[in-house]
Amino acid sequence: MGERSQMYVKAERTYQMNDENWRTDKGFLPLYFQWNVPENMVARAKQMIYTNMYDYLLVSGRKAWEHEVQAMTEVNYSAVKGSPSFSCASNLKEEIRDNIEDAPRWKGREFTKEEKWEEMSNVFYCDNNHGCFYLSVSVNQEYKGPAHFDIKYAFEDSEGNLLSAQKYIEQSIYEPDNPEICQENVEYIEKFATLMTERELEQFKIDGLSIMAKENRMNENEIKEMVYYLKGIGDIKDFEEEPEMSEPVPVEIGEER
Repeated sequence: MGERSQMYVKAERTYQMNDENWRTDKGFLPLYFQWNVPENMVARAKQMIYTNMYDYLLVSGRKAWEHEVQAMTEVNYSAVKGSPSFSCASNLKEEIRDNIEDAPRWKGREFTKEEKWEEMSNVFYCDNNHGCFYLSVSVNQEYKGPAHFDIKYAFEDSEGNLLSAQKYIEQSIYEPDNPEICQENVEYIEKFATLMTERELEQFKIDGLSIMAKENRMNENEIKEMVYYLKGIGDIKDFEEEPEMSEPVPVEIGEER
């Protein structure tokens, strides 16, 4: 059995193109790893935060952003400083798109719209041994002004319990091979990102599915119908209370990384 886990990143960049016009770009990347024990997951989570804060942030367009983030996340920096290892990841959006497009061949007919929605929601329900990592990066930038970041994260164990980086490592049955580097990575995550609440994590999933749907040319009404349906069958939690929001961690770009 592989040590399977998933990592999800959602990025949103809102910037002022000139004195009057604003633009918002959004990206969502779900990655599936066959071998990704908690020590490696934390190392990749740290690298994912670093990559989105300092380098790409959708500047080159969604496809280039997905490629660069995936390539950087596949590198594992937890082994020995200066000697990273590498492990391939699968882009779950591509697998789900292939399943939907190939349905007439293996199912004998096309998916109904409800089956299509359920297949899309499977992006968050994969075989899993070592939990998941979620990263939400939002940046707002006025014309010729500095960038303001809001970075939030969450880990889950294999039972779906929301955990901080420190708790995620503590619950692992594996002792880190390099505990000093592992702890540095934990501290980096908790310094530069805010732990999501359960409601924020569920909104992350809704936003990720909505971005996938738009990439598949679904309109706003279809997306609302999909979310309502998925809440009805329990694939998305339905919170009735007012949202509980976490306090963002202020990040000065240029701080020591």
